[in-house]
Amino acid sequence: MRNSNKIIVLCVMLSSLLFTTPALAKGNNNLLINKDTTKSINNTVINSELEFMIQDNVFALTNSNVTIKKVIQLYDVNGEPNYVLAVFNEGGYTIVTSQNAIISECNLHTGNSYPYKDYSDSGLIYAGPGNYVVEKNNQHIDSKSGKSVDLNVTDELIEKNDNMLSKEQNKEQSLQASLTTSSSISATATSAKTWTGISSSRFVRYATWTNTDNTCGTYATAVMLAYLDDYIDDTFVPSSVRTRSSTSAGTLITKLKSFIGDDGSGTYPSDLNYGIGDFMDYYSLSHIQSSSELILVDTWAKDSIDKGWPAVLGIVSILGSPYGNHWVTAYSYSGEYYQAHDNWGDYAAIINNDWTTGLVWMVN
Repeated sequence: MRNSNKIIVLCVMLSSLLFTTPALAKGNNNLLINKDTTKSINNTVINSELEFMIQDNVFALTNSNVTIKKVIQLYDVNGEPNYVLAVFNEGGYTIVTSQNAIISECNLHTGNSYPYKDYSDSGLIYAGPGNYVVEKNNQHIDSKSGKSVDLNVTDELIEKNDNMLSKEQNKEQSLQASLTTSSSISATATSAKTWTGISSSRFVRYATWTNTDNTCGTYATAVMLAYLDDYIDDTFVPSSVRTRSSTSAGTLITKLKSFIGDDGSGTYPSDLNYGIGDFMDYYSLSHIQSSSELILVDTWAKDSIDKGWPAVLGIVSILGSPYGNHWVTAYSYSGEYYQAHDNWGDYAAIINNDWTTGLVWMVN
């Protein structure tokens, strides 16, 4: 029995969509890089103008100055050299379009680790964040696990890739239009974003809470509840479940999985809604619960962040998310972007609000 006077959880559902970590797409069309992959490939890119553009765009997005150690050529799912990977001397990396350095993903918290690190002399296929595929000796390899994979590309994946490039091209065209009507360089290209919300430094505590079994809904919810317990009110999570202010999740993730019913096959917004409610009822925690199907995701997410409370955002591939269908914990925003703990190992990931459809947050 759920007590309607416990925890707020607002859910926005896009019916028939599951929020999970993405898997490599499979279909009938084999992808082949347009190179002889039985030979070593020199993927190093020498382009000082591109490097300057990358540095400017990274600063504009993250307010961090970086210097580039090397730039590596990447191929999209059509076999075209449309992306590059830039590795930073300060640690971390970014993946951008090779023509105009529009950022697809950026991570400043990985130290000396970066995608494709052990495969620089192979055909490198970029199929979106988390999907780093290597073509070597006529085989496809998952660069994260080193295991051979059967990578087949469906028309859907090709369309998604084309849509990503099209969106980035439109952004570049808009930027160029603004430059031609101004006597000075556009501030959107050269000045840092101002982030509203919670500092990313507070989420270092949860950096190792990494989803490896497709239970992203549970992990995103656990980070939200742990933060609220640590910084807002110590009655969001029982001390018997997790020690407050600890870097350990204790049994919070395990407990939440059982209440949410998250078995790795995907979760709907309603699963998180009822699961959190059941968790609160079971432990007799007195926070208010409510749920609804509404469309003002961006508005309410920002309202929650404005008062210093993170929110769980659902992002979906149908809206252009290169993560695929996924849940993240958002805690600050700037224009069309959120900063979020993505439960893939980046506690300061950049998420586009165009990708969002589901929202779960707590009021008091």
